[in-house]
Amino acid sequence: MSAAAFDHAVTELAARLRGFIRRRVRDEATADDLAQETLLKVYRSRATLRDGQRLEAWLFRIARTTLIDF
Repeated sequence: MSAAAFDHAVTELAARLRGFIRRRVRDEATADDLAQETLLKVYRSRATLRDGQRLEAWLFRIARTTLIDF
């Protein structure tokens, strides 16, 4: 997956990611912080994505791990 395609796909998923986290965290500011932290982890871990077709599942797995760590 090219860098541009990756960026576009992650941007498309960002709103859903925030909603996913917001449903699990009561505080809106905390949800924003956790969504941002998740996106940082996604970009830092981009090289570990093996299959671009599984980007969404991979991203939400990172989000779940971030929530567990929180």
